[in-house]
Amino acid sequence: MKKSFKKILASFLAISTLAVGATGLNASAATDSASWSIRYAQGAPGNVTSRTVSIISYGGGYRNYTSSISGSNDRSVSMSSGGTFLTRITTTGYTATFKIPTSNSTISFSFSGNGSSYAANGVMGQAR
Repeated sequence: MKKSFKKILASFLAISTLAVGATGLNASAATDSASWSIRYAQGAPGNVTSRTVSIISYGGGYRNYTSSISGSNDRSVSMSSGGTFLTRITTTGYTATFKIPTSNSTISFSFSGNGSSYAANGVMGQAR
């Protein structure tokens, strides 16, 4: 009886582990907002100098909230969409709202760092 209980328990745990792992596959699905983070320091490992995020298209426009930006005096973040420059970010806070027409179900925004050293992060989302 003990052996069969252990086998049933082991089977249940294995199925639970697979179920949890399978649900994690949808983590990259598009949502109405997406976080981004970039950083650069000369010689430092793991530098990420640009990031592209995609969110669900929305007719009311889009805006970014930069929660932190630091680094050298010449630091900034360039924000673009579809190869079109939108704004240069130099401080924390919200950007203007950008109305960008698209027939796609999602829209992508790129964030590129500028300067001799920088670290910045924020959230791009639908303007509501």
